[in-house]
Amino acid sequence: MTAPGAFVIFGATGDLARRMLFPSLYFLDMDGLLPGPLKIIGAARSKLSDDQFRAEVEKAVRERAGSFFSKEAWEHFAKRLTYSGGEAGDAAGLGGALQRAGVDAREGEVRQARDQGAGFGFALFGVVQDLLD
Repeated sequence: MTAPGAFVIFGATGDLARRMLFPSLYFLDMDGLLPGPLKIIGAARSKLSDDQFRAEVEKAVRERAGSFFSKEAWEHFAKRLTYSGGEAGDAAGLGGALQRAGVDAREGEVRQARDQGAGFGFALFGVVQDLLD
């Protein structure tokens, strides 16, 4: 198994993600510093479609980028973005986000992916850790 080419952001509709994470990832992508196939999966409690999520992220990026915003760079970045609604502390919510990242969330599969080199980083690590172990 190879490591999934995905970055999952729990709390993706929150203030930190809007003000810092998404604008930073946008600029990294604009500068060609993100791996080509990298997917960025936003996960939060809100019920949003992918298009609604992209619109929220675009608004946040435009606000932070100001005159440095590029429609062409945005269109490239937006193709990376998908959304998964659900509760991070719930196995179903976590599983939906991980499935979008290309990881089968059945019991043991997440641990196996992690042990074979897949990287997982969670801002809500204490909540999520119990589900991973």
